[in-house]
Amino acid sequence: MKRVLFWIYLMLKKQIKNPFIVGLLIAIPLVTLIAKSIPALNKSDTIQIGLCISDEDEMATNTVEALISGDYPVDFYLVDSREDLLEDIVNKKAECGYVFGENISDKIMEDNYNGIIECVINESNYVSSMTNEIVFSQLFKNFADDVLVDFISNNKIFSEKLDKAIVNAKSRYEKYLSSDVTFHIDFTVLDSDDTSRSEMTQTTGKFPLRAILYILIFAGGLFGVAWFLEDEAKGSYVTLSKRYKILARPVYAFIGAFLFWISSSIALLIAGSKISPKTVLLGIAYVFLVTAYAWILGMIFRRIENYIAITFVLIVACFIFCPVFINISLYIDAAKYISAILLPSWFI
Repeated sequence: MKRVLFWIYLMLKKQIKNPFIVGLLIAIPLVTLIAKSIPALNKSDTIQIGLCISDEDEMATNTVEALISGDYPVDFYLVDSREDLLEDIVNKKAECGYVFGENISDKIMEDNYNGIIECVINESNYVSSMTNEIVFSQLFKNFADDVLVDFISNNKIFSEKLDKAIVNAKSRYEKYLSSDVTFHIDFTVLDSDDTSRSEMTQTTGKFPLRAILYILIFAGGLFGVAWFLEDEAKGSYVTLSKRYKILARPVYAFIGAFLFWISSSIALLIAGSKISPKTVLLGIAYVFLVTAYAWILGMIFRRIENYIAITFVLIVACFIFCPVFINISLYIDAAKYISAILLPSWFI
């Protein structure tokens, strides 16, 4: 056992002496420190959403005024025309916008909802999916009362005591509309070291440091096996017993993942993240899973050229299909199946 541990120590020492590896391990926390020191990189601006009214429809006007004065995770503002709204979106002044069509009140009362509000976006993003619900919820509060009264007035069940029915129904409805029971959205942030629910702050998303670090740890484990295959091709293990040859592949992967996990943990501390015991245990578990993943991959692709090629493909795929900068599976259903075979996606 002592001999095995000493052999592992020698391999660890060998990796640490590699200038390329040392450079990467130092660069991760160093770049994080530099990024934290630059105010422009840490500045968070409130997301701007433009609103445009096509006419003086009371329902549309009341909805827009409520959105502008309301307390939301985004800021709504009024623009004069659809052309101005398009210009703001193209120039990145607004993330997206909404054009309230003509005669919205009449169309809703006639059950004609087609095209009453136009959502304008520069490209598909998560913001519009969130603000769609906010805009509709506020519009709902403005037309629900009229729809309710119209329903009661045209229903024979309430004909005998119409006035009383309207008063009671409006009283009950106003009770719910003044709370979040009728319609509400819970924004939940699931962090790797804190799965409690938290409110969404009025800022743009932070740089996905933790997600990128998970991918780097994954890459460290994969390249660990690549270094083993390279040494094996050079004949470094010709004199070793079969047991050492079998053990070498996962040990190389573990050392690579472990070193990058240490470097990533330092980067997270520099960034201000809390490293709890739960986070440490999760990190160690992740290192072992990366080790197993790289080991299996190395058994499938035994030639160094093939293994390097598939490694680069997997790393690039992680940045595309894992929810790092954008969750592409919201727009492409097949992406979730690709994401499922990428280990970092289960931890990001």
